[in-house]
Amino acid sequence: MFNIGSRVYSYNSFKDILITIYKTIFQRFEKNKKFKNNLKVFLDKENIELVSQARVGCYLIASYLKENGFKKIYICPFTNIDVINALKYSGCEVVFVDIGVETGLPKKNDLTYILNEASYEKIGLIVTHLYSTQDNLEEFAESVRGRNNNLLIIEDTAICFGAKINQNSFLGTLFDFGFYSFGQVKNLSTFFGGCIYYKDQNFKNYYDKAFAKKIQFPKTKIISKIFFSLVMKCLFENYIYNFFSVYLFKISYYGKNNFLYKFFYRQKFPNIKKNFDEYSYKFPNYLDSIGSKQLEKINSDIDTRFNKALRYYNNFKNNEVVFVPEIIDKRNKFTNAYLEYPIIIKNNKKYELLKFLRDRKIYLRDYWYINNYKHFTFKKLNSLNNSNYLEKNLICLPCNPRINLKVQEKIIKNINNFFEKN
Repeated sequence: MFNIGSRVYSYNSFKDILITIYKTIFQRFEKNKKFKNNLKVFLDKENIELVSQARVGCYLIASYLKENGFKKIYICPFTNIDVINALKYSGCEVVFVDIGVETGLPKKNDLTYILNEASYEKIGLIVTHLYSTQDNLEEFAESVRGRNNNLLIIEDTAICFGAKINQNSFLGTLFDFGFYSFGQVKNLSTFFGGCIYYKDQNFKNYYDKAFAKKIQFPKTKIISKIFFSLVMKCLFENYIYNFFSVYLFKISYYGKNNFLYKFFYRQKFPNIKKNFDEYSYKFPNYLDSIGSKQLEKINSDIDTRFNKALRYYNNFKNNEVVFVPEIIDKRNKFTNAYLEYPIIIKNNKKYELLKFLRDRKIYLRDYWYINNYKHFTFKKLNSLNNSNYLEKNLICLPCNPRINLKVQEKIIKNINNFFEKN
């Protein structure tokens, strides 16, 4: 039976969780820079700062840009709603642009408009790395090569820490700013946390000033997240799943409007907060050692994930009703750190496919992201047809190191069986 833990797997081991519980309760808030220094060495960049969450990094960057005259930021709405909320709280004007289906980057026509606007106005553009490849990143970089200082590019690298291009250039450090997430299910996890890369040296002064007013991360929040991790591991990463947890998923998909479904798919039913207390916290320093430990094995984990994504790609690349982001096995050039591997169903049968898989006890999630335009009143540059299309047709396949070949082959076989019958 397929273990849903292959999808919701927490990258912290039971040992990590128990150690973190101890440190959270008994260790004082002390300034330990080991993790930050290790990040600098890994990314080969000096301008790295820790934040309590990736959204806080996005908020700080947007606030800094606004203070320096960059009052408008463009972003594709097919993304995590917390990123858009961070822009909203910064006070910047947010404008939605559509996404290129084949690239996961801003659509070419919209990018042309943005580049033209930057000739007379200071603006920011958030590039979300969803399924970036060597070719489409090189094409994007060439498109913006002649930009002036009126256009600053921020990379949202929350889901692919460690992805790199041209062997040594990490996504998140290619342009002006970048931010990463170290959340509970990310490939480098400290339960909470993230970091910022910045090219502008003046940003450091802004960061130091902002964090002088921030408070330590509440230990109650950390403890609740840790115990939630324990529950997740007990329910979804062992044989309890086969006898109990699978029925929770069956219940949640019944009608798709009950409390369990809303819990599993918060993106679909967002609770847009009226306040932003979470933006006032510093990185919890007592999680420093957890981050450093996970950083030691990140390269091997990325290689494992890459191989799993490559197996999906090789099995589906010739399927005429499926679009898969191209993967070329040249890891000396480009390696994406696939948290999950997306495939796009061309014949609008995504939900039929997911139901077919659920009937065979394979639970892939209904949504990766959604078109968040519907939850805000921000302007849009043009139509957002591609963002709607991805919401309705994109599914994700698990790539984490715990999933074995047998499980992968079962997923591949059943997806192929579905298309043979449909």
